[in-house]
Amino acid sequence: MKEPLDPTRLDRLEEQTYLSRFDDGLLDLLIGLGILGFAVGVIVGEAMITILAPAFAPILWKSLQEKVTIPRLGYVRFSEERRTRERQGVLGIRLVLLAAVLLGAGAWFAFDRGGYTFPVSSRELGLAPVALIMAALMVVGAMAFGLGRAWYYAVLCLAAAAAVPLGLPAEYGLVATGTIMALAGLGMLVRFLRRYPAHPAGAQ
Repeated sequence: MKEPLDPTRLDRLEEQTYLSRFDDGLLDLLIGLGILGFAVGVIVGEAMITILAPAFAPILWKSLQEKVTIPRLGYVRFSEERRTRERQGVLGIRLVLLAAVLLGAGAWFAFDRGGYTFPVSSRELGLAPVALIMAALMVVGAMAFGLGRAWYYAVLCLAAAAAVPLGLPAEYGLVATGTIMALAGLGMLVRFLRRYPAHPAGAQ
């Protein structure tokens, strides 16, 4: 007589299967390159790089996963609870971005139009607020998607913002953050490709 499956074991198995989707390192690599491109664009004064570099990360991730990850791991339909958590994570990311836009717009109206003064100039702040927003996004990703390494990335973003009072512009801290993320993602991708070689066309 077969023993009934333990729901706890099933949940743990689903968790492991879900997280394996991110073992390819593609998300780390692309977000890292996006942050790196954004910061470099600010440093060299190229607005086009600053705008386009982060925008390509989510677009390329889905496409590359379909070409690299899914053919090696297959497609899995997760439980409704898992998909709900994922939707909540995406909503959380959107809310953080919306809050950042609203706070930025409010600050602009208050200090530029309203005549209020701020103790620190925008030139002195630099990209520190952006680094804080990125840290918040990393925290949401860690909590909603279970990506433990996102906590470390959040700390790197916070360090980039915290270094501003010490005289180090946040954009240079973000260059370091993006580089570390991209290299970590590249290392994970190489390991993933070695662990899961591509199946020959037509193989069962």
